[in-house]
Amino acid sequence: MDKRVINSLQRNEKTRVIVEWNGSNNEEKVASNIQNGKVRRIYKYSSAFSAELNKEDLDRLIKDNNVVSIKEVRILKALLQDSV
Repeated sequence: MDKRVINSLQRNEKTRVIVEWNGSNNEEKVASNIQNGKVRRIYKYSSAFSAELNKEDLDRLIKDNNVVSIKEVRILKALLQDSV
């Protein structure tokens, strides 16, 4: 798990994450761990979804054997001088 997720939850009530699972057809089971937050998007071509969650949701996901990784969603912005 990405340490930035924990740092973000220490500063905020909720945080946005990408959750990857082991590729089995357990996406609904994994997503059911998020009870206080919201699944935002289930990715079509990978075993992952994005979600907004709180500390309790994170604790449930960490305990789920189907979860492979939990990463913080990072928003990147291109600066005008870097564009073509």
